[in-house]
Amino acid sequence: MEYSKSEIDKLGNTLIYFQEKLGKEISKTKAIKLLYFLEEFSIKKHGQPFLGLEWEVWHLGPVSEDLYAEINEPYMLNEHIKHAHINGLDGCFIEPKHSFIDDEFSDIDIELMDILIENLGHLNATELIEQTHLPHTLWYKIAKENNLLESFANKTRRTTDFKINLSDLLSQEKQETYKIYLESKEINRFYGM
Repeated sequence: MEYSKSEIDKLGNTLIYFQEKLGKEISKTKAIKLLYFLEEFSIKKHGQPFLGLEWEVWHLGPVSEDLYAEINEPYMLNEHIKHAHINGLDGCFIEPKHSFIDDEFSDIDIELMDILIENLGHLNATELIEQTHLPHTLWYKIAKENNLLESFANKTRRTTDFKINLSDLLSQEKQETYKIYLESKEINRFYGM
């Protein structure tokens, strides 16, 4: 998928905001899960996702394939983050390249990120994964409908192309807001806004 400069800046600075507010290293997995929950929080509250990433059903919960690749080896996000390996800790961690810049954020965006951090920021990556696997979640629903739970549990499958449609979380009255959001996003990407 192609992203606009403002979308890339918002994504990069969201990761930096998490790092600054949590005050410690954030693993790739924790960052991806926090961003997914931020998308869910936003769509439930405002009728549109925070970042507009595409999410797929993978064995460790919802994953944005583009984001996964970016955190492993930043290209689009290169001016915002780099990945780091921390002595004594397994995995890939995010290291900001600059301080948080709020140009792409409204007060409502900041408030939403703060609510997310307050409610889920204390959880580690494994605990966040467990939250995505609860029976009421979109991830669980799609994994169950497509007979993926057993293969994930047996570790015979890691990824899928099954998309998570965040609009399934919306009430009928917020469906129109979401439709307008999608149209606006398409126009912005087309014109490079």
